[in-house]
Amino acid sequence: MRAIGDHARMQEQVLFQGAGVMVTKQRAVLGGTTYPIRNVSAVSLTKISQTATGVLALLTGAGAIVAAVTLGTMWLIGLGVVLAICGVVLAVSTKWAVTLQTNGGQVNGLVTPDKQLAEQVKAAIETAVVSL
Repeated sequence: MRAIGDHARMQEQVLFQGAGVMVTKQRAVLGGTTYPIRNVSAVSLTKISQTATGVLALLTGAGAIVAAVTLGTMWLIGLGVVLAICGVVLAVSTKWAVTLQTNGGQVNGLVTPDKQLAEQVKAAIETAVVSL
């Protein structure tokens, strides 16, 4: 025996599904949050760069290494190396946000390092918005 909600879900046309994301003509489920398509007026793709944070961590790590060499402290050298590595990783990492303009304002519905996934989700949401 099926619940009433099951019948409605069966009739939804899935435009995109994968990586914890589902977009139908009625709703977009992104990161566990459901956005009704009727409340979405625009969708865009935004590049999120973490270069400034990475450079700051890299410089802090380099400073810690210089201080450690000057003071002869091994633990500070280890801390400096870890900070420097984190800085390099952050400086080169880029994330992509699928940004939704809704009745409640602008929200980053999905943030991912996978540009192709973000583009596919954006296209599916655009298709759903246009089909209303």
